[in-house]
Amino acid sequence: MTAPFLPDLTLAAERLYPLATAAPVQLLLRRLEAFRHADFAAIYDSYHPEAPFLRVHPDRNEYLAFAASLKEDFVIAMCRVLQLEEHGDTASIIVQMQVIFRGEGQEYLELCRLRRTPSGWTYHSGLKRPRTDFPESLDDVILDDFAGLDERLAI
Repeated sequence: MTAPFLPDLTLAAERLYPLATAAPVQLLLRRLEAFRHADFAAIYDSYHPEAPFLRVHPDRNEYLAFAASLKEDFVIAMCRVLQLEEHGDTASIIVQMQVIFRGEGQEYLELCRLRRTPSGWTYHSGLKRPRTDFPESLDDVILDDFAGLDERLAI
């Protein structure tokens, strides 16, 4: 069964179009595609072994049951890459997200942290800030805009 999903990942500005082929962005695309097809096993397996998410959901089968229970309630309406910084085996991607959860729209920016392992890029953690925390134009959003957020909130 396919989960509700609207558009694909987009890139914020023409200067970012080359990022579409960057390996970290490809990981996000694979995760979005997995969500589109309700392939929650692929999403779970894309997490880095040290991801905070895995402390919350240490049992894969329990997570799969939990995710399946939410799939009708959660819609990704938009995911837009604003910035990518890659340094060796780590990458940081800022994305703008619009989601609908149980009929209620939410918009936020997320700092996605990825780590490369011998088997490829993995999703380590993410920090979210409400869209209202940022100016109208998102052209100048930078990683430092996420400084000061409580790292314990990363998931």
